[in-house]
Amino acid sequence: MITFVSQYPTPENERDGMMQRVKAIDALVSDSNRTYLDLSFKRNWLASESTPNANTRVLHLNVFRHAALINKVIKDSDLIYVHSVYNALKVYSYYKSHGEKIVTDMHGIVPEELCYMGRKSLSAMYGKIEQRVVNYSDTLITVTTAMSRHFNRKYECDGLENKMLHVPIIDFSIEKPEVAGIYTGSRSESDMNIIYAGGCQKWQNVELMLDITKKIVTSRVGFFRFHYFVPPAAITYFEKLIGNRGLCSVIELCSVSRSELIEKYGKMSLGFVLRDDIDINRVAMPTKMVEYMSYGVVPIVRSPHIGDMQFLGYQYVDIEELGGSELSLDRLNEKRIVNLNVIEGLRKDSADAQDLLRKKLGCC
Repeated sequence: MITFVSQYPTPENERDGMMQRVKAIDALVSDSNRTYLDLSFKRNWLASESTPNANTRVLHLNVFRHAALINKVIKDSDLIYVHSVYNALKVYSYYKSHGEKIVTDMHGIVPEELCYMGRKSLSAMYGKIEQRVVNYSDTLITVTTAMSRHFNRKYECDGLENKMLHVPIIDFSIEKPEVAGIYTGSRSESDMNIIYAGGCQKWQNVELMLDITKKIVTSRVGFFRFHYFVPPAAITYFEKLIGNRGLCSVIELCSVSRSELIEKYGKMSLGFVLRDDIDINRVAMPTKMVEYMSYGVVPIVRSPHIGDMQFLGYQYVDIEELGGSELSLDRLNEKRIVNLNVIEGLRKDSADAQDLLRKKLGCC
């Protein structure tokens, strides 16, 4: 039996980048019996169980109150797949005793992310957790080769490189471009729509993005239209920032389902991905960037150094280009074609990695 330490992906949480990866990995074992341990330190005081499908059970448990049941599930499992160092904290004690059957999907570099957000004490704590994860996991799953190199440099453990498996963070359910109907001729000069799909985390550079939006609206009146699709909980935050800049009339702001968002992509030409040039972005593969490129949306970037994308040869628009007259539909179409080829290469890499991961999970 495979046990995942994570929440189970649902329509309510699947807009979150982490949960999209959880969903993608789950799709690899869709025919296998599996258990999800949805563990919490603060909630789930009453144990409960749900069965989203015939092969899956989800146990909603409290780490402290239901320790005996968690222990039994861990011991009875043939393989334990832990999604992120955050969830590793909840099964911290099992790494030393059951590490030979633990696969940890790193998702990101948590200590560095917390340090970037100014949470130094938490960063130090999760640094120790990450150290244990690296030392005792049988296999570490990374989302980019840049992330693999990061861990090799950081820890310099004997044999570490051999126990890392790079599985690109791509939603395996995204259709190939030709199936999804992404044709370069499907957009017109009147469709210079710019999208932002995401939350209000610090690394999204939301205030910078809105300042750029205001600058463009002023310098290129009527040329671009802006569409911000954010989680329901972030609407109020965005409304305040947009109102403070006098942009209420020029930005469409709303929350949409994932299926609705995918429909929107077909009308968009450009998408904001304003990541800083720091380690957490150099090793990441933002889910929204992959989605943008898969559906023909050209990324607008502050720094091009995002995950493996520059190595793969992706095309982008620098924020300084937005105010220039040289940005034309023909030029965007050229970039779009290159990016669709990059995504297709990423698919092939991902398919090979999927096969290796399926074997690891016993799902050949």
